[in-house]
Amino acid sequence: MGWNALREQIYANQKRLGVIPSGTALTPWPDVLPKWETLSAEEKKLFARQAEVFAAYVAYTDHEIGRVIQAVDDLGKLDNTLIIYIEGDNGRSAEGTTIGTPNVMTGYQGVPVPVPEQMKFYDVWGSAKTAPHMSVAWSWAFDTPFKWTKQVASHFGGTRQGMAIAWPSHIKDAGGIRTQFHHMIDIVPTILEATGIQAPVMVNGIAQKPIQGASMAYTWPKENAEASSKRTTQYFEMFGNRAIYHDGWIAATTPPSPPWELGLGKLPKDVVNGYKWELYNIAEDYSENDDLAAKMPDKLRELQELFLVEADKYNVFPMDNTVIQRALTPRPSATAGRDVFTYSGEILGLDPASAPSILNKSYTITAEVEIPQGGGEGMKLIRKIVPLAVAVISLTTVVACWFTLTQAQEASAAPRLASQKREPPNQPENMVWIPGGEFWMGGPSKSQSLQAANDVRPGLTVCRGLVEGFSDAEPQVRVHVDGFWMDKTVVTNEEFAKFAEATVYITAAERQPIAEQFPAAPPENLVPGSACFYTTESPGLAGQLFGVVELHPRRKLAPSECS
Repeated sequence: MGWNALREQIYANQKRLGVIPSGTALTPWPDVLPKWETLSAEEKKLFARQAEVFAAYVAYTDHEIGRVIQAVDDLGKLDNTLIIYIEGDNGRSAEGTTIGTPNVMTGYQGVPVPVPEQMKFYDVWGSAKTAPHMSVAWSWAFDTPFKWTKQVASHFGGTRQGMAIAWPSHIKDAGGIRTQFHHMIDIVPTILEATGIQAPVMVNGIAQKPIQGASMAYTWPKENAEASSKRTTQYFEMFGNRAIYHDGWIAATTPPSPPWELGLGKLPKDVVNGYKWELYNIAEDYSENDDLAAKMPDKLRELQELFLVEADKYNVFPMDNTVIQRALTPRPSATAGRDVFTYSGEILGLDPASAPSILNKSYTITAEVEIPQGGGEGMKLIRKIVPLAVAVISLTTVVACWFTLTQAQEASAAPRLASQKREPPNQPENMVWIPGGEFWMGGPSKSQSLQAANDVRPGLTVCRGLVEGFSDAEPQVRVHVDGFWMDKTVVTNEEFAKFAEATVYITAAERQPIAEQFPAAPPENLVPGSACFYTTESPGLAGQLFGVVELHPRRKLAPSECS
């Protein structure tokens, strides 16, 4: 069975089971994808194998989930266990190119593998010898009855998922169908209401942002099956493709380039105003089949304006429709500029953001192993990248320097964002409000950044040294920091010493200063513990956060001793 026939079968099954309204239309097959009958015999054989392996994986996953539920039942806990089963996290992936691939990495890099080459993997497709992905046409078919696929946040083919909820002791309408509009962010509020737990206002001294979702528990009683949805508005956005739902209507942008082109197709330069929009009444048109944009321009305009309001409210701006470019854009990093990485204790996983990048670099890995008498098993790895010896400095020092440079580069008094002017919420106990704002990070060149540091405060050699030592200070970028609460609890030297010993955390105050970076400092001050931060003369985040001498377990300096 090919993808077009399978799509018709899925559509018929959905209507028979009642999971889509009986009047739902099947959206047209896209012209950019071939119909099954136009394929060669070899293509049909390969593409059928791709779908067979995908189907086998879905069946396997379903079986394993069944084992988990059975285990809960065997414990006698099933009646009082809330189970929320969501079939996927988005639409089916279109990242395997239009013809599929035996190795998904070729799809990510936009390298199509010809069908004859793929056929060499036919007998091992789905085994450990492949990391396969099916054709986009299958992905589109498996998103029936909708249009589009994963990464297309503007249409339900990229966002809408089937969900089942069971809680035998509380939900009595087993097999019942609910049609209220809800979103993934409604899962946590549902669990909180079911368990009677209040969302925390403060965690470890940090004020929590409010949870925006709405509980779905009101839909569980059978008598509420047709109740109005408590979620009335929801925005969607990814790579510039966007939509806004409100009270049974949805406005959505038309994707200018399909996701399998990885953002390399023709895209509007004006992300906000350069997209075409569609309009659907999904209360009557479940599959987004009948575009009403031309017939109802006022309704479309109303929803477009609502999207702008919601997007601003939830920090969607600035929107960016690039894909590969965004992935490759350099970002501020906790590891950039470092050449030595030491990890202690048991590490089960390491996020790439906290690990050295070894791409296109020479490196060494040194393992220090103590073998007990009589032998032993296992090993402890300490990974090092050692082409150069570089001082290890604390991230807070880097941030302090970046924001201090900001004050010089912002001498033109560019207006701060609204979050800096906004009055802080009610003050939690022992907390101080740090207003946010818009700042420059890095500099257009090292020499200009060095000059900027001296312009802020002559002799501010802490920043001079950082700019000189870290190439990631370039290029200059604008960043926005929201206002936030900071804990005012005093940390003593002894407490900090225990923290440093327990975490092996090295700060600027822990290292031996490099004399060349501190030409104005007296030699007797260049000892571990002499690093400090200045209060900047201009107002802003740097002065408020870093306007004190850093405490150190071994020594406390007076401000006059700072280099």
